Amino acid sequence: MSAARLGPKRPNDQVCSRRRLLCYLIESGKPVNPTLARSDTGIRDIKAVADRLASLGVISRWIRNEEATHFAGCRPLNNFITAEANNSCLTP
Repeated sequence: MSAARLGPKRPNDQVCSRRRLLCYLIESGKPVNPTLARSDTGIRDIKAVADRLASLGVISRWIRNEEATHFAGCRPLNNFITAEANNSCLTP
């Protein structure tokens, strides 16, 4: 299958980026600046990924002390994601 036929970005890449950002925010346990999240996770389009997670209600975003922040504050969901990651064969 040619790269042109797949389009600019495969859906699986988007899912991986969302999960990577969510896990990063859960592990940090505190509000994180999007620029720091971008550099630590390697996600280039952090805004699009955060937009999707925020629209699903998985993370919250706000301006705090004149600085943008992202936070994964849903404890039941965070516990589920963390437990799933610990039991997954995908984690190293």
